[in-house]
This record gives sequence, C-alpha cells and structure tokens, in this order.
Amino acid sequence: MVLSWEVPSEDGGSPITGYIIEKHDKEGVRWTRCNRQTVTDLTFKVTGLLESHIYEFRVAAENAVGVGEPSTSTVFYKALDPIFRPGPPQNPKVTDTTKSSVLLSWGKPVCDGGCEIQAYIVECCIATEPVVQPEAPDASASTTDVPAENWIICTPPTVNSHGVSEALESAAVTMKNPFVPPGSPHIEDIFNITHDGMTITWSAPETDGGTEIIGYIVEVCKAEEEEWKMVTPPTGLRVNKYEIPKLTEGQEYKIQVCALNKMGVGEPVVLSGTAKPEERMDPPQIYLDSELRKGITVKAGGSVRIYIPFKGRPTPEIKWTKDDGDLSEKAVVEKAVNFTQLSIDSSDRHDSGKYTLSLTNSSGSVSEFVSVKVLDTPGAPQNLVVKDIKKDSVTLVWDKPEHDGGSRIGGYLIEMQPKGTDKWGVAGNPKTCEGTVTGLTAGIEYLFRIIAYNEKGKSEPKALAAPVIANDMTIEPSIKMQFNTYNVLAGKDLKLEFPVLGRPKPKISWAKDGQALKVTSRVNYPKLLLMYPFSSFDLDVFHIDVVEPPANVRVTEVTKNSVSLTWQKPPFDGGSKITGYSVERREAPNGRWVKANFTNIIELGFTAYGLTQDESYEFRVYAKNAVGSVSNPSLIAGPVTCVDACGRLWIQFCIFMFC
Repeated sequence: MVLSWEVPSEDGGSPITGYIIEKHDKEGVRWTRCNRQTVTDLTFKVTGLLESHIYEFRVAAENAVGVGEPSTSTVFYKALDPIFRPGPPQNPKVTDTTKSSVLLSWGKPVCDGGCEIQAYIVECCIATEPVVQPEAPDASASTTDVPAENWIICTPPTVNSHGVSEALESAAVTMKNPFVPPGSPHIEDIFNITHDGMTITWSAPETDGGTEIIGYIVEVCKAEEEEWKMVTPPTGLRVNKYEIPKLTEGQEYKIQVCALNKMGVGEPVVLSGTAKPEERMDPPQIYLDSELRKGITVKAGGSVRIYIPFKGRPTPEIKWTKDDGDLSEKAVVEKAVNFTQLSIDSSDRHDSGKYTLSLTNSSGSVSEFVSVKVLDTPGAPQNLVVKDIKKDSVTLVWDKPEHDGGSRIGGYLIEMQPKGTDKWGVAGNPKTCEGTVTGLTAGIEYLFRIIAYNEKGKSEPKALAAPVIANDMTIEPSIKMQFNTYNVLAGKDLKLEFPVLGRPKPKISWAKDGQALKVTSRVNYPKLLLMYPFSSFDLDVFHIDVVEPPANVRVTEVTKNSVSLTWQKPPFDGGSKITGYSVERREAPNGRWVKANFTNIIELGFTAYGLTQDESYEFRVYAKNAVGSVSNPSLIAGPVTCVDACGRLWIQFCIFMFC
C-alpha cells in the first residue's frame, strides 16, 4: 500500500529530519515499524503485507530532539491487488494497406488494470457501420475483406479479466495497394556532345510509387528504328546523370529514361526530338568569379592559390604569364580538362603582380588576369647617386624600389658611416627620393646607404658605390640643350630656358651672330627668371607658320565596340617636325565632339574603343608639331555604325538586295 501525509503544524523549534511509519495487523497486538531508514518524503510504499490481512497505519515525525507523538491511525485496509478495466492502447496507427486489408499496430496500455492483458479487440468502421473483428492477442492485427477505395477507421480496445477498455481511434485510411511503379522522370539537359557520346541529366519523378527509387534506366534507339537498347546496367543507376558511350558519329538517336522501384519499372520519358553525336567546336570561356576579379592579397610567407574553371572544345591550350613575362620557378601550374590552378608557396614581394591566363584552341582565344599583392617589406631603393657635395653636406638622390611590398612606402632612412668605423647611424628620414645630410666634417670620407620602409618593415639597404669626401665640388660649366635650332611663329615671343651645370657659378653671356646681346625693350634676360645659370651657345631661329590638318582620313575596320582609322601626314608641317596627332569622335549626326585618345598618337592610325553597339559615329583628326602648333581638324570620316562582322555582312547584303 502507498501512504501519504502532511507535515506537522509544529516542528518543535527544530527542523523535521524524517518520519517513522508504523503498521498494526488487526489480528495482532503490537505496532511494528515499516521503514528501516528515515523517510524524508511525504509518501511511502509499505511492502511485506500479508494478502487478505487488514491493517491500520500511523506516522510520527522526528527532529533533532527526538520522535514526536504519532498521528491518528488510519482506518483498516485489506491487502488485496486492485482490479480495474485496463487503459486504452497507445498510439494506434496503420502500417500497411492493400485493396482488401489493413495492417494495424499499437502500444500497450499505460495501465493494465491490475492484472494481465488477455487480448485486444480491433474494430473498423466503413461509413457509419462498425465491423467487429476477432480478438487479437498481439499488439498488431490485420483487417480484411474491406472494399477497395473506402475510407475506414480502426479502433483496438484492450481486454483483461475485469473488462474491456475504452477504444482509441486510428486515423482514417484509404484502401489501396501500398506500392506501384514510379512515375516518369524529367529530362533536364543533353550536353558534352562528342563524336561518339553525350551526357544526359534528369530529375526524379513526381511520384515514387510509394517506395524508394532504386535506380534509373537509360535506353537509346536509332531515329529510324523502333528497337530500344539499354545502355545502363539492368539494376539501374543511383545518380541522375549518365554519359552515353559508343554512339555512331552523325547518327541521330532517340533517348528515353525510366525510374525503377521494388514494384518494377515506371513509364519512360522520351527526349523531345533527337540527339546527334558530333564533334562540337566551342571557343574557350573562362569563369572568373567576383572575388578573384578583386585580386588576391596574402601576407609574406603565405600561399597563393588561383583556381580558374573554363570550358572549350577542343580542350584549349593553357598558358600562364606574370606581368606579360614568364612565371617564376616557384609557381606550379596544374592543368585539367576543365580547370587550371596556379600555386605559389612561401610567397614574397617578388610574387606580387598581374597573372594572366590565356586559353587558345582552334575556335578562338581568351585571356583573363588576376592581381596578386603580397604584403612584405619593400625592395631596396634603386639608382642611388650623389647630387651635390659641399664641405659640410652631401645631397643624395635615388629611385623608388621596384617593389613596394604591397603597401605604400612610408619613407626612407639615410644611414651614414665615417670611413674607418663599423657603425652605421641614421642621418636623415626623408619622405621623398632625395635627402641632404648636413653636419659633415670637411675632408672626411663617408659611406652612405638608403633603406626604404613600409608598414611591414624595412628593406635591404642600398649602398653608395664609393665613399664620398666632404669638400666643395668644382664642376666645369655645361649646358644641357635638347636642340640648337628652334622655330617660332611670326609675331610671337621667343623665350628660351636651358639648365646649366657649373660650380662655382658660371658667368652668363648671350650673343647673336657673334655680337653680345643688350637688354632692350625687345631683348631681356633677367637672371631672376632663370632656374639655372646660363652659358654661351649658338642659336638659330626660324619663323614658322600653322601646320595643316592630316589628309585622307578613312575607316579601316569596324566591330561592335570599336572603330579603326588611318590617315596621311599633313601636306605642310608648319616648318617644324610633326610630333603627334589627336582624334575626336561624336555620335552622328549632331553629337558633341569629345577626345577619343588619352595619350599622344605618333602613328598614322588609331583604334577608338569603348563605343556602343549599333550606334553611328563620326571622326576627325588634328596634327601637332614640335613648337606646339595644332592644325585645324581634318575632313570628317563617317558616319560609321558599330556592328560585329556578321551584322556588317547583313547590312551590306540588305543594301545590295533592296537599295
């Protein structure tokens, strides 16, 4: 029996530590203790009772002081097993169906009513008429002879010696066979067609027939025949893709795919039309993702991996270059049918640059580049020379390092070492490629070197080739002249400036035809206007006129986004050498003229890029000579429409046919 009680209303001033349970057999005299150990809960199951004996019970509380008075005893109870109706079965469900039967399963009741479960009763209902089946001893049963396609509800009550439990209904179920062959797959694509094969892909059927798809079967048939040939294993494929081999080049084929489950082969899906194996020619295509287009940045010592997929038929030739040159020996190139990978381990600043992938086959060529930046210390400065020497200072100049280490050069350190010592000291920290070291002692030899630095650290030093003696330097006067003949437009001012080297400062004199020039209102050479002192020289001056425009401007080639032009030199160069040309374009017929070139053109031709497909353009050309004279524009070339080669042929054909 199970007893329960409540805590005492008074704890005697000390917390309750437990309870003592006692029993009294009605046929006996003494109260006996039921619990051997202290009970702290408010319930207790009394065991060891004699069947059919009558007992009463009482409980006493205990604290640190001792055991209190027992409670009032209970009424007398007879020790017998209770017997009730069992509880309903648990979770009844339909596990299988056919057109004429249903297989049910359920769990045992939570309560068996105090005695063993004897059987289960299964009931089913079609519409509103119950059908009672024989008792089932197990927790499963089959209901048979039910008309097909009817909805039924099955209820399995429980039976023990005291009665029948409440029934628990299962879900309604339709009477039908559980499995059928699967539906038809869906053909998605035919690709990778070669002279003797092709690849087909498909998706799963909408219905699997009630059981798992265990494979797919692919069959082919010549277009003019009706005999289908299985090209996959009889057990089917577990994947949704298959490369059909051993086909005849140029032969058209019908193709069908069917799904397979344990009930058999489903209806096939037939390819719409036919497929013909033939060698296809596709120009190369490179698939460069957006992250690679942004470039790769790694720390020095890290690895560089450039993985690029591509396609093309026949398989294109793969070529990697760095900055339009050969790759370093560290670079490892992996080549495959549809991808290539460039790998560089233990990278340093010399691995920074533009890596270009070029693909070429008989159908064309294509190239893409990936910029790689290796964050490293910069390279050493270059071309360190002495610009000026005085008795107490030295001025040095140099060029930037070939590599900046992937980040901006923060500045330079000038280090100095007096000859005869072995200690280098910092003598300057310029931000540009020039620095002056002061505080030198006249007549003493010094060694100098330059170090570049960025956020990653310092470069290797670049040392001056020879020591420098701190003394005032004597330099013979010299004039740096690009030309000794200059042309000037009639009526224009003539201004000549020439750098002169010399130390001490040379004396300046000007002469014309052997006669010294005097300062007049027309001739003036104030020294304050000169950046450097001037030396004497011979000078011829000729008057020139305006250069004429280029001749015979014409269009030589047109694509969908570019136009190529050629022209002839101007008939008259204005008395000075032609130094270049510039090209202007506009949208025909009344667009605004804009410059098409961004650098000087020295050739007799130019290609304008960045044009819009199917847009018409006009072009004109200017000439420029050595004295800066710019011609008037040439005659307009055009209008010309930007189309590709096929479009141009179509336009010419239409003109020929209809004009």
